[in-house]
Parts: sequence; structure tokens; C-alpha cells
Amino acid sequence: MRLGRAEIQFGVRAMLDTNLLSDLPKFFTGDVISTRERVEAALQFVVENLDGNIDWTFASLENLREANKTNNPWPFLKVAAAHHFCEHGLAPTSRDGLLEYMPVAEAQWRSWLASEECWRQIIRRDLFYAIMLFSIRECWNGSAVNAAMSNLVDFCLESFNILPLKELYFGWKAITGIYEPEGRLAIFAERALRSPTKDSLRRISALAWDLFLFRWCETLMTELKGTTFYIPAVTTLDEDLLATIKACPLRAILIDDIGEAVEAIFDDELDFQRCLHNSISDAARIRIDDPERQIKSGSVSRDGLSRVIRSLEGEIADMVNAAKSSTGSA
Repeated sequence: MRLGRAEIQFGVRAMLDTNLLSDLPKFFTGDVISTRERVEAALQFVVENLDGNIDWTFASLENLREANKTNNPWPFLKVAAAHHFCEHGLAPTSRDGLLEYMPVAEAQWRSWLASEECWRQIIRRDLFYAIMLFSIRECWNGSAVNAAMSNLVDFCLESFNILPLKELYFGWKAITGIYEPEGRLAIFAERALRSPTKDSLRRISALAWDLFLFRWCETLMTELKGTTFYIPAVTTLDEDLLATIKACPLRAILIDDIGEAVEAIFDDELDFQRCLHNSISDAARIRIDDPERQIKSGSVSRDGLSRVIRSLEGEIADMVNAAKSSTGSA
């Protein structure tokens, strides 16, 4: 093994979340928004400390399906407002002023909607969503942590023929958080996640986006080459997102400049690996090691994933309705 030292150069860019990006059009045109002071403070910080450098790729991914709908100007106005900030900082403008940036916003969305890579990222996020739906359903059914993890492994092998370790890590995080709602894991024990309520599906979907954020940050850190890279600084007004980030502290970042890959190592991944090892059944272990499965293992089908998600959403909805019927409300 060769040992050496290298100078690492990195910058920081503010990565806007969807809620903050969504507030920009009304903020710049002077419309009434309840978050005006907080948006202004966040943008002022970006200007003073990060030279106004912003990244709205994560929020764009979350808006990709909305941009694909007809007669929906909002995704375009959000991107136009981001470009206005890049050019003029916090200076206010009119709606007509924002419309000057519509051509560049339209160009972005044409490119993104036609991009196979963008839709592959949506599949990655939807895999998080499927795993969150399954994990939380397991908790609601009363499965203990090891049993829930065993069922989750079987679910991934049966449904997708893969064992996605990073996604399984976050499934384990949600399961342990629901059963052990202490300290940093309290975010996973909020009522809509701990038991069926009318807000459960919305919160599970939002949680999947919050957790996918970690994977997207890994992707962004491969944008530059060699020992030069930048760190995305999540810029948000969402307390739930901040709590989720705090619940998943990092131990290290592994950078493979030859393979052009970045991997985040979380503080409690050893605990996860132990739990995963103890929960995998003999039958699942045989399947994991099966060379034929490994040959066929690869990308997840978008249509197949959508069918799995619809089925799980239906089960969650049924559990919500059952809880509503038994208590009179949910």
C-alpha cells in the first residue's frame, strides 16, 4: 500500500431546497409570504459568506415531474428567480423582470426533461420512497427491528433483485428511530411516521426526498475532478430537513478520483452492518451470493418500481383508513 499526501481544494456552494426555491419568485416580486424575513436572511448569508454561489439542482429534481405537466408555470418561475438572484443578488424585481429569465429557465427544463440521467436520479429517489414505505409499514405491523430488517432485505431481493446498502441504511435508521425515539432519532418518531394518520403518506414521501439529499450531495461532489471539489451546503427553512440531517452525522467522506465516485460513511454504519448481518436469513444469504442473481442484478425498472410504490401506498392508505375507523380520527 502506498501512502502519501495531497492538497485538497474545495469550495462551498449553497444548495437550495425546494421550499426555499419555491419562495424566491414571490420574494423578489414583493408578494406577501410568511417566510420573507427568513428567506432574506438566508440569501444575505449566501451573498456575504458564499459569494452568492447557489445550486438548485436538488430542488429541480424534486420539481421535475411538476415541470412535465402542461400549463404549470411555477417550476419555470422558480428557476427564473434563481437566475435573477445570480445576476442581481437580493435586488427586488417585477413579474415582468422575472419573465426575462424564462428563456433560460425553459432551456433548463427542456434539457432536464429529455435527460435519461435526470430520470435515473428520480428512480434513485423513488427507491428510497419504496424502502421508506415498506420500513414504516413493517413498524406499524409490529415487526421488531431485526425482523423488519430481514423482511426489508427479502423485499428488495424479491422486488428489485438488488441489495441497495445505502438505501437499506436509511430504512434501518427509520425503523430504529420509530422503536427508539431518543436524541437524534426523534425525527423518525413523529406521529405521522410512528402510526397511521392522514398525513402519513405525505410525510413518508417528504422523508424520502430528505434522505435522497445525502445521495445527491455525493453526486454533486463528483462534479469536479481530482483533488478539487466543492461541498454543497444545504440551505433550507425546513426544520424537519435539518433534524433529518442532524440524525445522520457523517464519519468520513471517501473520494475515488479514478472511479469518479464519492461515498459518505455515516457515524453509526457499523451498528447498521451488525444489524443487517444478524437479520439476513440463510435463504436470503444464498440468494445474495447466487452468481446468476449477481449477473442479472442491475438497474431498477422505472415501471416496476412504480407498481411496487402504488401497491405499498395502497397498503399504507388502508392502514390509515383502518386507524381512522377505529379511533374516529387519524
